[in-house]
Amino acid sequence: MKEEDEGSDYDEEADGVKELNEVHTGIGAMALGQGGPVAPTQKMPALTDPSHAYTKIPKPASHSALASKQATKYEPAEWTEFFDSKEMLNGVVPIYHAGTDGHVFLCLHGAGHSALSFAALARILKGDKYKSTCVSFDFRGHGSHFCENE
Repeated sequence: MKEEDEGSDYDEEADGVKELNEVHTGIGAMALGQGGPVAPTQKMPALTDPSHAYTKIPKPASHSALASKQATKYEPAEWTEFFDSKEMLNGVVPIYHAGTDGHVFLCLHGAGHSALSFAALARILKGDKYKSTCVSFDFRGHGSHFCENE
């Protein structure tokens, strides 16, 4: 009870306030593996009880194994894994192409992004399912766009 609540006429028992670990519905009983509703006064097993199912937490992998796995997972991929070609318009604007058939999707990136933001989409669009073409370029000052005088 908080200090400001002391001396007030509020009666928790009359309001039906119960302890947090009391089970009131059949859902809690099913979670405990008891298969049905339980009496409102029956309490859930303590989380510190070693026999409780939620205390079985797998041990984490060793730090070095985890670090090497993440290092390979997050290495940057080359644009050639997603797009088929790259040409430079006027030597400053990179234009990436993926696929040569079907519908043409012109992808325009937002602020702070680049043409390569659409790399995964380009791979999907040029694939056997869609057989389409994806074209994307870098706006001024983004990605591989080259400006001599910003």
